[in-house]
Amino acid sequence: IHKRNGLIMIQDENGLGTDVDEETIGQFTGLKDKNGVDIYEGDIIYWYGLNLEVKFILDGWFAESFDETVTEAGQEWESCCSVIGNIYESAHLLEEI
Repeated sequence: IHKRNGLIMIQDENGLGTDVDEETIGQFTGLKDKNGVDIYEGDIIYWYGLNLEVKFILDGWFAESFDETVTEAGQEWESCCSVIGNIYESAHLLEEI
């Protein structure tokens, strides 16, 4: 990881890099969705008909909807939810329909 012009450059194992805004980097939750996709803080997941934002609250991982309905992270996420976006590129997915 290298900082340059206010951005962070993240390099892969081949030395290829991508500039990333530091504010958009989310912590890995340690969980994967039902498709094996890593779930990060700031991701938007689809879970039982709801679009939820993944957040770290107090001492654990939770997901919150636009109306502040909250669900705690757990193994059920890994078998039932899908990552459908993130709050930086897909915030509209959290809006009330």
